[in-house]
Amino acid sequence: MDKNKIIILTGPTGVGKTKHSISLAKEINGEIISCDSFQIYKYMDIGTAKVTKEEAGGVIHHNIDIVNPDEDFNVALFKKRTESLIKDIHSRGKVPILTGGTGLYLHSLIYDLDFTGGSKDSEIREKIEKEINDFGLQSVYTKLINIDKNLSNYLEINNRHRIIRAYEMYLVTGKNPIEHLDEFRSRKSKYDFLYLIINDNREMLYENINIRVDQMIKEGLLAEITNLLEKGYDFNLRSFKAIGYKEFKDYFKGLISLDDVIDKIKQHSRNYAKRQITWFKRVDEGIWLNKNEYSSEEEFYNVLLKKTKEFLLDERSFCLMNEINDFLINRYDVTKEQIEFVENSMKEISYRFLELDKIREYNQYKVLSAFNDNRLSATDFYWTTGYGYGDIGRDKVEAIYSTIFNTEDSLVRPTIASGTHAINLVLSGLLKHGDEMIEISGTPYDTLKDVIGLNRGDNTGSLIDNGILYKEVPLKEGRIDVEAVLKAIGPSTKLLAIQRSTGYSDREAITIEDMEYAISFIKKKHPNIIIFVDNCYGEFTDYKEPSDIGADILAGSLIKNPGGGIAVSGGYITGKKNLIKLVSNRLTSPGLGKEVGLSFGTTRGTLQGLFLAPLVVNQSLKGAVLLGQVYKNLGFKIVPEINSTRSDIIQGIEFNNPEIVKSFCRSIQEASAVDSHVTPMPSGMPGYENEIIMAAGGFIDGSSIEMSADGPLRVPYYVYYQGGLSIDQIKLAILISLKNLEREGFININ
Repeated sequence: MDKNKIIILTGPTGVGKTKHSISLAKEINGEIISCDSFQIYKYMDIGTAKVTKEEAGGVIHHNIDIVNPDEDFNVALFKKRTESLIKDIHSRGKVPILTGGTGLYLHSLIYDLDFTGGSKDSEIREKIEKEINDFGLQSVYTKLINIDKNLSNYLEINNRHRIIRAYEMYLVTGKNPIEHLDEFRSRKSKYDFLYLIINDNREMLYENINIRVDQMIKEGLLAEITNLLEKGYDFNLRSFKAIGYKEFKDYFKGLISLDDVIDKIKQHSRNYAKRQITWFKRVDEGIWLNKNEYSSEEEFYNVLLKKTKEFLLDERSFCLMNEINDFLINRYDVTKEQIEFVENSMKEISYRFLELDKIREYNQYKVLSAFNDNRLSATDFYWTTGYGYGDIGRDKVEAIYSTIFNTEDSLVRPTIASGTHAINLVLSGLLKHGDEMIEISGTPYDTLKDVIGLNRGDNTGSLIDNGILYKEVPLKEGRIDVEAVLKAIGPSTKLLAIQRSTGYSDREAITIEDMEYAISFIKKKHPNIIIFVDNCYGEFTDYKEPSDIGADILAGSLIKNPGGGIAVSGGYITGKKNLIKLVSNRLTSPGLGKEVGLSFGTTRGTLQGLFLAPLVVNQSLKGAVLLGQVYKNLGFKIVPEINSTRSDIIQGIEFNNPEIVKSFCRSIQEASAVDSHVTPMPSGMPGYENEIIMAAGGFIDGSSIEMSADGPLRVPYYVYYQGGLSIDQIKLAILISLKNLEREGFININ
């Protein structure tokens, strides 16, 4: 992007500049610079229609609340300040969006107007002041109108400040103020700008103005002005010349009613809107976007966004974008409408992408810091044979995991076959005959039922078969029911288990915040009870891990999140040192524990995958959110919802039709890098009660951080999507799923 590119989004008051500028900023990674000559004043919020924190939605706004109502501020100060802001915003890789209706402020910046010369000539200023004192403000106003009657479109008859500035400009330059501005406009701007002017038909614009004024009154405009007067500010100040404030002067003198004030504000606002439109009509570079020419607000905004993106893209990038679409259409047989449907869905959730990027950045620094703190060296990638004594790479991996997860010790081994294996090691290593475990996040997913011994049939070797007692406490409205858990804990209870991920259910994943609340309460009552978290699918989805908020021990799989799509096998267990010792004795044998066990040369891949994990998880999460938005827009129920706090990488979609589940999974397979030519078929699988259909075309067999989808063929026919090393591949998979489902008559995106 050209360093000097800026977006200008302006138009008459009441046309909706604020809403559209915020939406635009979220889409293009922008920051908003207010070009409103009255929003600069503190304490004057309602009458100047300042954006609220809720409305801003995290978008940074500048030039708001920078001076007190009795302080001087002028166009020259605005220009100097805003030039500095634009430079700073560009330096941070963001796009400046200038919005507001004060045309002179905008033009001072983009046309480099000089407003310092006249103000330095004190004799001219004194002459003007004397003339006004002797003959009245209207006398000077009349002189200006005689110079050019069109000035009446720019100047209010009682706006002393602007009348003085216009007359001063005339006396200093000897030119009509409008001609003087036009002369400056002919200069080449130092900015490459897109000048968008939003407008609407007069009836709608005036209706919006009237509604907005009524809303200001409801929000407490009278109280705001009363508060300003109590602070010692008064109607003689320039800040009180703003529409919405000056009309109250006679009200506070007891000369007019509040209804009269409201009528005056509405009338003055309508007049101001008319003057603004006249001003902007002189802008040769202006691109007018008339809202009344579009069938919906959404259609209007999409045109606004398209023009902005075309401006920000250089010609080559724009051509490449078209080439990408042509490639997708020709190679994968998707339609232009399907591409637009996905792109529009992505626009709707761009703000979520920004949030996810912050989590990725934090976790990337955390991982890199752990590598640095543990002094990872090239020699750590060597490995031993036999028993595995002295495998420094294995030990370094486990030290790095302990640093990242903020724990005392870790086991990270390629011989841990899966997440289920890691969980079984924890439970069987910590629990003895007669001990009780309570699953406090409801019924666990299918494969854990075999570990516990809940399934019918052969439960040999399960926890229950080995004399371990089991209970479960269901969630309450999707959260851990702390009160029920405390009641369930008995004398034999040794361990509480939390399944972080959704599994094959319709609940959302347990968030770090919910876990922290539950763990803190439980630990106050039962400080010695062990709290174990099955962390599969949850790593790096938040700023914290369960071990940061009081969990004693965690387990997960290296071919899920922390392996980053690189690790070829393995699992991890991390937590308190005494607990890891017990689990390591179960992994190998008492007396040997952690000291043995080969890494089989996997150290390099395990750590490289871990290094990439925050980025890969970020791509996977973005894909999950995009998938959710696309299918929500199609009318399907999704879990989790778009704005829910993400605590795993899984996106559930309720299809209520087994044929849609099958078609969707086949579409995911079709977009896979490996085995894209294979057609998934439902089948029975060990550890699952129902037939399962699975799509998985990854480089690592069974890797669920790579793009995959699966679903048990049971009512209400959910599909569970997870993973994806690249958002581009995930977009392709979504497009193929739309193509297939539309062809089969299950959906219609038109």
